[in-house]
Amino acid sequence: MNAPARPAADYPYLLRGLDLPDHLTARAEAAKAALRPDVDAREVAGGAPEFEKQVLRDNGLLIGPWADGGPETWGELYGVLAEVGTVDPSAAWLAGYHHQHVLLLIESGNEALAQWAVRETVANGWLWSGANHPSGQSESTVVQVEGGWLLNGRKDFATGSLVGDQFIIQERFPTEAEPKRRVALVVDGHSPGLVPLNNWEGIGIVRSSSNSIELRDVFVPESKFIKFSSLESGPPLVSETAASPAFQLMFVNVYLGIVIGVLRRAYDFLHGDNAGQPDRRLSLSQVQEIFGELVGQAGLLRSGLLYANESLDRYLKAPGDARAVDRLNLDVAALKTPAHQIVVDATTKIFETVGSRGAVNSTGFDRYWRDARHHTLHGEQRAAYRNLGVHALAVSQP
Repeated sequence: MNAPARPAADYPYLLRGLDLPDHLTARAEAAKAALRPDVDAREVAGGAPEFEKQVLRDNGLLIGPWADGGPETWGELYGVLAEVGTVDPSAAWLAGYHHQHVLLLIESGNEALAQWAVRETVANGWLWSGANHPSGQSESTVVQVEGGWLLNGRKDFATGSLVGDQFIIQERFPTEAEPKRRVALVVDGHSPGLVPLNNWEGIGIVRSSSNSIELRDVFVPESKFIKFSSLESGPPLVSETAASPAFQLMFVNVYLGIVIGVLRRAYDFLHGDNAGQPDRRLSLSQVQEIFGELVGQAGLLRSGLLYANESLDRYLKAPGDARAVDRLNLDVAALKTPAHQIVVDATTKIFETVGSRGAVNSTGFDRYWRDARHHTLHGEQRAAYRNLGVHALAVSQP
């Protein structure tokens, strides 16, 4: 990509991201400056995102609001991730998943293990990976043995698996009374028998390292047991409930980063990049109209995130209100669902502004589209809209 290394503050006001304190802006800009030069070449190469991990570590982006030295709030953290995502969405998601795994552990109710995880993550610069949703994945087996647990089998998707220092693994561990009970464990990424497979073939988020992992007699000591949970014993404890909407909200923040990133990239392209000769399309009314439409969608998404990010922070500061977390879940769902369409529209329609000269590999526009299109396929959009309709109409699902 031959776009100039322009700081976010040098773009027009309407192409801004989420407002950040100066010290976090400096971290985000430093990370972007390191990631930008070879971002397209790294995607073509695929493989382990060791470089991205080191950039995130060097710039303090693996420390979150859960520890001293990180952003003060989750909203600030998400703003940094969105800004990193304007240049390298794979790196932003790598960091985002890492922080959500740590939050899941913190919110699990296992205080001793959470304190250990925070302390050691800060001290060692760990990056967390995990495979936390057994449904739809190749199943592994968990057996309780003397002194701990033994894992065997395979998990299909574990983002960050090739560079993960610690993993959170959840799997079925049923009893007769609770056939849908699950167990959650912390697994050392260097454990004998834990084998990340370099088999990620997604068309987008190529450097997120979302590979399968094989578990071959992986021993987990009892001290790394997080919790049991059951899908049949009612809703999760209120102390645990923030992890799910926080995960979804992280996705939306990175979507905003992709939208802002592709708009900035088009701005640079239309103004001539390093050559400084504006493209003739810059003066076309239809180009200005389409660009304005996309900027308007970005503004809507940004405004929604300002509210939702603050809502998450308010809840995490005073957890325990079941009604509040229900509202948080609905607010996040009501934002994330249209965000899917906004990020896909922006990364698709941007080609109408840059024309055929922009539709070449060297410009990098296609990478933004592939990242957006691939990740938004994770959820069933019509089912998500239906769920919102069920709540809004106050009807029961059959």
